[in-house]
Amino acid sequence: MKLLLAIDGSVHSASALEEVIARPWPEGTTCRVITVVEPQNKLLDSAMVGGLGSMSIRAQQALEDDLVVLLNETLTQLRAKFGETNVSGDCTKGNPKDLIVGEAKSSGANMILIGARGASAA
Repeated sequence: MKLLLAIDGSVHSASALEEVIARPWPEGTTCRVITVVEPQNKLLDSAMVGGLGSMSIRAQQALEDDLVVLLNETLTQLRAKFGETNVSGDCTKGNPKDLIVGEAKSSGANMILIGARGASAA
């Protein structure tokens, strides 16, 4: 079984992770974890007259840094369950919907696990 777990730091993605850990899976199950950083500074800059400039860039970088930490913590937990070689992960940038579906197709995932649809308009 090939699992794809998409996480975003929400309580919903934490619940999805808990379910993956709690459930029994067939021997040899692999789990790929992705987190997608959706560029926020363009949305913030367009909402503010004159934009937010460096403030939005720093906020975006802080979000990316937090998601990398979350990804690494998630990978550690899943490797304890599935084994070191059966778990991989990546932090990518772009549209979450497109990247999650694309990752599922390219990895041959049998199951996509997400906590809930994110807060973006996409």
